[in-house]
Amino acid sequence: MEVLGTNTKHGRCSVCKEKNKICTRKCEFAEYFPDEVQDDYEAATKLCGTPNIIRMMKLAPHEQKHLLPSSIQRRCRMDR
Repeated sequence: MEVLGTNTKHGRCSVCKEKNKICTRKCEFAEYFPDEVQDDYEAATKLCGTPNIIRMMKLAPHEQKHLLPSSIQRRCRMDR
């Protein structure tokens, strides 16, 4: 199991950081919530909560998954 952050310049994704898990190359959330958007992700967890974000990502159709994180983050920016 190759861990992100050990062989790349990026660390764990925001979801794995929040859940205190190891972020592997196969992490289903790393593409959508990279380490660089940690602040936006923290705002999103205040709005929706990590379990709900994970559930929404798992239920979203594959072709629409890329829209969900930006939609949640945009909503959080409006609420700030």
